[in-house]
Amino acid sequence: EPIPCPGESRCSFKKFIPTQQTFHLNGSNAACEQVYFCAECESAKSRNNSANETVQQQQPAGSRNLVLNPSGQEGLRHWSTLNRRNNPFLVETSEIPVNAHTSTNFVSTFVWCQMRQNVDLRTIVPSLDPVEVEFSAKILARTDCPSVFRLDAYLLNTRGELLGYKRSGVVEAPADCWERVSLVLGPTPPGVAVVASIVISGKDNRFWRGNFGSKVADCSIRVLGEAYVDTDQQDMIAPRAFISRKLFLVIVVIFVALWFERIW
Repeated sequence: EPIPCPGESRCSFKKFIPTQQTFHLNGSNAACEQVYFCAECESAKSRNNSANETVQQQQPAGSRNLVLNPSGQEGLRHWSTLNRRNNPFLVETSEIPVNAHTSTNFVSTFVWCQMRQNVDLRTIVPSLDPVEVEFSAKILARTDCPSVFRLDAYLLNTRGELLGYKRSGVVEAPADCWERVSLVLGPTPPGVAVVASIVISGKDNRFWRGNFGSKVADCSIRVLGEAYVDTDQQDMIAPRAFISRKLFLVIVVIFVALWFERIW
């Protein structure tokens, strides 16, 4: 049954209402917003909040994703749980897949769940040149239980000493689409081997027992810059270029030998 909404300033549900929507929905159909939680209003608020610089949809040029098991395809493999006394993240089958190639996501519970993964950037930057590093994840909430998410990004040296740190703050997860939260750190110090560490945290806002908190997928660490795009392909192209140069030198030597033979 439609529930009239008087607008943002007077709405008892405390949700932003787009001009084309004048009511909240409740009931058993697919458009149900459940327990007066308006998914459309909540998402519209975050999409129209220009001050929220952590939510970005377009990715800058950079390397491939260096995070292993970014959406829980392998359970919790490659991730370290930080608060073992609390309920950890679990892996579930996605009701709304984050992309066409991924069918799972991490999901949090009623207390803060936290996981970390470290990546040695020497796999992409063996020369130890200064680089900027992007940390990101995509988040989603249930329609009947609002939830929050937080992203922490660290740059460390190989001794574990802190070189850089940023935190996204607490971000409300949208209920109708995946949204990307990202942070950028750098440039890294020249000549220093750097480890990038991503920490994802999430929980629900209603303290429901079970895993009804924020959903997380497509966790990512990337080295930014045009020079690092398709790094794997560049590594494959280099040997071919080397062979081509060798072939060119062989042709030159043969040509010179034939030229001297003709002279003599």
